[in-house]
Amino acid sequence: MRFQVSLDISDFPTRHNYVLGLRQNHIERILAGWVEELAVPIHREREVTGFVQDDTGVDVALSDGTSLRAEYLVGCDGGRSVIRKAAGIEFPGWDPTTSWLIAEVDWSEEPAWGFRHDARGTHAIAKLEDGRAGVVLVEQQVGSPSQPTLHDIREALIAVYGTDYGIHSPTWISRFTDMTRQAAAYRHKRVLLAGDAAHVHPPVGGQGLNIGVQDAVNLGWKLAQVVRRTSPESLLDTYHNERHPVAARVLRNTMAHMALRRPDDRTKALNDYISELLIMDEPRRRLAAEMSGLDVHYDLGP
Repeated sequence: MRFQVSLDISDFPTRHNYVLGLRQNHIERILAGWVEELAVPIHREREVTGFVQDDTGVDVALSDGTSLRAEYLVGCDGGRSVIRKAAGIEFPGWDPTTSWLIAEVDWSEEPAWGFRHDARGTHAIAKLEDGRAGVVLVEQQVGSPSQPTLHDIREALIAVYGTDYGIHSPTWISRFTDMTRQAAAYRHKRVLLAGDAAHVHPPVGGQGLNIGVQDAVNLGWKLAQVVRRTSPESLLDTYHNERHPVAARVLRNTMAHMALRRPDDRTKALNDYISELLIMDEPRRRLAAEMSGLDVHYDLGP
């Protein structure tokens, strides 16, 4: 949210009472290195095209014509999850109202670094570690689901800044929206969902990585227990019961973020008002704990 105060967590009872910001390429590198140490087979560039499950396992069809057999299948394949759709799991929620273009590019003319605010929202151009430019631009209207192009980035830059700064040689270009949806069920027999396949929301507050990793941690040990026959299969039902409410709260949180980012004067007044409340310890602790994921707790029952 566009608050005028920082959400300090230095007084929280945790060993990690700070926010760590790492770019996605570093996170992927660290996680990939850790996975390699586990010596588990990884099949790259082989998309899942479908599956069939029975009482003892799941047959997974791959894009190269081969198949794999597993006791359980976990769909971690993003908001457009093939696995979720094939399992027939509903994905209710809210359609997008705003979309952004995001890219990493080279430039010929030095851009206007920093943030720029206008009637559409907040745009930004940041200088990256390698000297390239990271660009985030609010689109004039909700973009199509197709992959955006360098031409789209140039047009959006001209609309906001009056020039495209001679951008070229993009590393990647993408589009994201404020679409907010959550899977009705995180499990269908031997198929489970985690991460963006289970829930999508705008990335404000940087909460998406935390909640996806939390899904994996919660589900991972339970799957291990069940596969090793040290716990009954019913243990897997606790995954939905524990994680679904957490994601539902994050969805509500990010929808509130987006409402407070509207550029009209009334919303700005509301934002100023909330900023005054967040100077107080209790509101600050409550919201900071929610956004950092440090308030997650489960009702474990009797």
